[in-house]
Amino acid sequence: MDNITILGTGFGGLRAALLLAKKGKKVTLIGKNDYHTYHALLYEVAVTTKELANYYNLKSILSFPIQDLIAKLPITFIHDEITQLDIINGDIHFSHHHPTQFDCLIIALGSETNYFNIPGLKENSLGFKTIIDALKIRDELTSQLLRYKPKVIVGGGGATGVELAGEIQHSGLADVTLVQSPPNILLGFHQKLVELATKRLADLGVKLVFDFISEVQNKKVFLKNSGQLDFDILIWTGGVQANSLVKNLPLKGDERGRIQVAKEMSCIPQTSDLQLTKKIYAIGDVVCFYNPLTGESMPGLASAAIQQAEVV
Repeated sequence: MDNITILGTGFGGLRAALLLAKKGKKVTLIGKNDYHTYHALLYEVAVTTKELANYYNLKSILSFPIQDLIAKLPITFIHDEITQLDIINGDIHFSHHHPTQFDCLIIALGSETNYFNIPGLKENSLGFKTIIDALKIRDELTSQLLRYKPKVIVGGGGATGVELAGEIQHSGLADVTLVQSPPNILLGFHQKLVELATKRLADLGVKLVFDFISEVQNKKVFLKNSGQLDFDILIWTGGVQANSLVKNLPLKGDERGRIQVAKEMSCIPQTSDLQLTKKIYAIGDVVCFYNPLTGESMPGLASAAIQQAEVV
């Protein structure tokens, strides 16, 4: 393999690049941002007041320049946005750079927010995937708190929604309601962990509502079975889908566009007659990977992406 190319500088992509480079492999790492974000601290940014820290301080705490992380390693970093990915011919096209080719590809492009075509949801909610998202939440919380204690609805009771709801309630900046589709928060996690998290949220004062959001408008969330909820701030953490770049690739995928992989994290051609001449792997949130013991989809966590990177 002459040219190992990795798409994405998240936990999985960066880990794979560092491991391969330390084994003496030449790697091309591609990312649309020139920094790696430590997402575990986004919660802290969202509830940190401007009096405690400004934008530049916060960014320096949870973002790390790629060039610093790969210094003195045989890694070439291309800072650009990918416009087209041709896995048959091995070509990658960019917004600004000339196209490049790969012999071996690791797709670690992560996920995008999925709004499930719910009317008014995207237009009336804040996301929670980037530094900018966390700062927007902080600005909304602190500006509204000058007038009154805002009502916050967090839509989605996965790991992100649960932790964010708990952090905001614990900070005292708002009264939080967490809306999650039935039957429980943290779907896919061990039942004991679900019980502990549910009790912790209740102890903090987070209100749990198990229902489906059907529409959002005029500072109201309309629920399928239990009426409506008023809000001052709505934060959506209720779903992700695969990065749009991979949706039309001739690879097997699931209903959310995520790539299905074999146990070695190798990608599976969409049809049996399709021959992939290049070695192609996928890791992280872009992957649909099932627990072989339970048959359930693995949660999109940093720890999983890192372990998958080690397998590749």
